[in-house]
Amino acid sequence: MSDDPQATQRQERNAGLLLIAASAAALLLANSSLAEPYHHLLEARLGPAMPRFGPLSIHQWIADGLMAIFFLLVGLEVKREWYDGFLSTPAERRLPILAAVAGMIVPAIIYLAVTGFDPAGPRRELATRSGIVAVTTAAAACREADIALLSVRDRTQTETALFGADGVLTTLPPGSPIVLTSTVGPDAARELADKLDAEGYPLVDAPLSGGPARALEGDLLVVVGASAGALAGAQPVLDSLSSELTVVGPKPGDGQALKTVNQLLAGVHIAAAAEAIALARGLGLDPALVVDALSQGAASSFMFADRGPRMLQAYTGGAEVKSRVDIFVKDMGIVTAVGRTSHVPLPLAAAAQQLYLIAEVAGLGAHDDSSVVTILSPDRASDPRT
Repeated sequence: MSDDPQATQRQERNAGLLLIAASAAALLLANSSLAEPYHHLLEARLGPAMPRFGPLSIHQWIADGLMAIFFLLVGLEVKREWYDGFLSTPAERRLPILAAVAGMIVPAIIYLAVTGFDPAGPRRELATRSGIVAVTTAAAACREADIALLSVRDRTQTETALFGADGVLTTLPPGSPIVLTSTVGPDAARELADKLDAEGYPLVDAPLSGGPARALEGDLLVVVGASAGALAGAQPVLDSLSSELTVVGPKPGDGQALKTVNQLLAGVHIAAAAEAIALARGLGLDPALVVDALSQGAASSFMFADRGPRMLQAYTGGAEVKSRVDIFVKDMGIVTAVGRTSHVPLPLAAAAQQLYLIAEVAGLGAHDDSSVVTILSPDRASDPRT
């Protein structure tokens, strides 16, 4: 660093301006028609496989690179203070050293304390590469735990994970909160809460929305139904997952009720987006142009802007699976069932449910939900089911 104060100020000013310009450029790209390729570029993986983690994404390289530069500059400044400044005596060094050591050890302990279970071997391997201690049973995952978080497909898997022979309840200490993030429906959540309460466990009904990419960033929408005591025990975990946490009510089932409304909108919007692109293809329009143009206008929705580009990929080998068709078969079944029991007609939801069912019967159950567009507008030359 220069000894000239004015030169130092210029360097700091220029570095700040560069940072502001880079941030502005990233914000513009992320909110433009180039958002999809921009995010794909950031998630592209390159370089050697890191121990336990695999190749890093460009996003991770940038984040880790900037962090390395930050700590290098901090280290140089600490070195200067150590020899010539406020840290030049042992007494002055004691507190900063303790703070620095605690700042490294505490996050490491928390990180290593996360233990997870998935019945699928490849998912456990992925968890291990992400730094999670992956085990082979739910019971093993909860052996040293103070809280259990479940993110499973449906009620059947939830009950197996909780009450099965190697389930959560065989090892989790009574009184520990159990957080259910899956969409199982209001009635199922209430019945599970009653069964768990009889065993001495509070249930935090906390279905989430946002998908894998937002989960990695802790940017999920979480809607909660739980007592104040149960919520307090789970709050740190929920805060780490969510950017938007809404407490719907004090009882399990309240979160599921709002998530049901969310899934109605999500399922109908995906079906509407598929119809729009199918109609555009039928009219001979360029689907990419249609998605780009309509994503900027009043006819757009989050689902159209998000699923539209993925629907185009359905004709070129299929989009990456982020949300499966059979998940919406399950969720729209919950939506229509809740509508019946509430005596509320849901004609659009019922029609959307049929589209997902047809896609599932056609062999697309395990495909990304964007593939439903191929049911409405097939392309035999590049059918993703073949």
